[in-house]
Amino acid sequence: MCNWLGAAILIKFADADQSLNIQDQCGDHRPIRTDTFRAVKAVISTPIQWQIPLFKLQLYCTFLFPPIRPNTLCIMSFTQTFIALLLIQAALLQPVPGQKQVAPVLQGTVRLDPYEVTNRQMAHFLNEIGNIPIRGMRLVEVGSAQSLIVVRDGVFASRPSFADHPAVEVTFAGARAYCEWAGKRLPTEREWERICASDQGRKYPWGRDFNPQDPAHLLLANLKGNADGYDRTAPVGSFPAGRTTEGIWDLGGNVWEWTAGLNDQPILRGGSWANSHLYARCAIRDDPNDSHTFFKGSSTGFRCITDLQ
Repeated sequence: MCNWLGAAILIKFADADQSLNIQDQCGDHRPIRTDTFRAVKAVISTPIQWQIPLFKLQLYCTFLFPPIRPNTLCIMSFTQTFIALLLIQAALLQPVPGQKQVAPVLQGTVRLDPYEVTNRQMAHFLNEIGNIPIRGMRLVEVGSAQSLIVVRDGVFASRPSFADHPAVEVTFAGARAYCEWAGKRLPTEREWERICASDQGRKYPWGRDFNPQDPAHLLLANLKGNADGYDRTAPVGSFPAGRTTEGIWDLGGNVWEWTAGLNDQPILRGGSWANSHLYARCAIRDDPNDSHTFFKGSSTGFRCITDLQ
């Protein structure tokens, strides 16, 4: 049975650079991987509002104390559950409902990844952490016919020829968990737009214009149709003419990208292979909870951001 009080306190060390050890209630010392800490911290901090605390804490226990025996459940008293919830929630510093994000995006304080996360990278993450279910949805919907990641004999791998394509069918929780596991985080939509438009006030990631009648402009991004050479996703970094002046690829087209909106709500940015150039504009946003959303798992991926200060 897990030492829940110890586990709740140790989550505060999730960003440490070395492995930690904890003594469970059976007296065994078990190593805890810090990348596992970060991923599980991201999963349980998604905006689920602690509706299923016992279930989430059982997940937390399972992934903190590998290897776990088959059919072993983490059992705790009500007092332990209450204390663990208070400590973990305090450690995570979740945003207060209704609180506005007012911090400006200062140049040089963050670094957006130059590429979207690929199927190769996502499969490696799933092999390390597992495809955890959250509210009935896995981090990656590998059961979808559109998923570019498959699982065989318990091992996750990209489909042949798709290793360097952006990962799709990734949930918002899955995107956050991957970024935390990688020592980064998911960008806010304010950060994403600020980096896309830059100080130059760009309309598109590549500049001010897009003319669908100009053959050269069809090579700026992977957009709707196959005139750019791709019916669906393209390998990341396939459109050098569409890079930002800062060297960031595929901010427009290829796949919509998860970002954290106001009050940490999921917002999509950037358009995809299924949309026209109008949705690749830096100012365009899509709310997946809206009745008119363009959200489809097969055209949704993400990239991460790193805080430099």
